[in-house]
Amino acid sequence: MSDSDDSAGPRQALPVDDTIVLSGPPSTAEEYLAFVRREAKACPSVVTSKTPLHSEANRESYLAKFSSTETHTSEALLPSPEWTNRFITHFRTSRQKLQQVIQSIAGPITQPSIPPMSDITAWRRILFSSQLTPTTSILARLDQVAVCTLLTLISDSFSEGEQTLNRHSAMWTFGLLCHLDDVIGRDVQASLRAIMRHCATVRATKTLPSDDLVADANMLITIISIHFRQGSL
Repeated sequence: MSDSDDSAGPRQALPVDDTIVLSGPPSTAEEYLAFVRREAKACPSVVTSKTPLHSEANRESYLAKFSSTETHTSEALLPSPEWTNRFITHFRTSRQKLQQVIQSIAGPITQPSIPPMSDITAWRRILFSSQLTPTTSILARLDQVAVCTLLTLISDSFSEGEQTLNRHSAMWTFGLLCHLDDVIGRDVQASLRAIMRHCATVRATKTLPSDDLVADANMLITIISIHFRQGSL
């Protein structure tokens, strides 16, 4: 969808600087918003059937899309194989760059301050509503136990109906998935599938491909279903 078509879609809740150039994973709220906006604009307003691509994205595209009848999702909101293939490549590159940056950090990181993992109330506020974003310096302070704990907290908040996907929680989920090991246990797999189901449910309530939450949902569904191979609902 072109810039001239934006007037037909929802207005941006926050101003987005479209001049931002990303060389790695988004490290600030502004970079993440710019990244999602770019991905949303890259999605076609109408999905058409083309000759199947011989790619991982094509072989597993149904994992990212799900059946439109299961979630009552408009075909126009589903990611195309081309988009899926391009995005999953970008995500894997972002993961590699994030790990390289984290490994290059010398000495302990103490700022900004974060609560202990035992403070569930504080972390739920951070994940869903605070102004603290998943910067590289914060992600570097989270070991794999902490990453899994926070993803489970997001999943539980969705499943229990306490929270729903918003721009802030999508940003945190994306950052945590960038930092999550490829080898994960069954409990974490269950949490990822619950997040994926919630994203599919949120996406099904939308009507316009230009909605930023559609881009958020499609990115998280694609990451979980294809990269982490959790396509089974």
